[in-house]
Amino acid sequence: MGGYGSGQQGGRATVESAWRFDIDALVRGGAIKAGKYVEGRLNLPSCDDELAIKFESSATNPQNSWLRLRYAICDYWTGEQHQIDDKIYLTASRPWFGGQRWWFVCPTENRRVRKLYLPPGARRFRSRRAYRLAYASQRETVHDRAMRRADKLRRRLGDDPMMATILRSRRGCGGPHTIDY
Repeated sequence: MGGYGSGQQGGRATVESAWRFDIDALVRGGAIKAGKYVEGRLNLPSCDDELAIKFESSATNPQNSWLRLRYAICDYWTGEQHQIDDKIYLTASRPWFGGQRWWFVCPTENRRVRKLYLPPGARRFRSRRAYRLAYASQRETVHDRAMRRADKLRRRLGDDPMMATILRSRRGCGGPHTIDY
């Protein structure tokens, strides 16, 4: 009971497996400009596929701003192609330190969010909460969590990223090994 690797496997989709829109990246990239109408094209890459999206944004009035997304997505189960035309409303707030901060309004939750996600099998971009997405780190075992922290520390110290792979592959070969640089 409770041996190595006996934790929960599978489960809900993760944030890391989904395509995502970050409102800050769209503002920095010029896809959303205060007081302007903008249209263009975006490509969202992933390890399996790429999603080509035509977009329009109107941020002329902070109370009535929107982002319109048009894209074709293949159904996860049947392979059928679906044409999506989705309008996501935007809102703005004024931080204490000045300026203007833009937010998506999730169409499902009707809440302000910074990021929208499109997990595998879904058709429309929605918030993490709407899709009940988990983070990959929530599924890690104690051993995996320790290895991730060690890799992070190794990267901060300027170590070669390939050394972690070499060290990890040698661990299963019967006993501790040291590698001289």
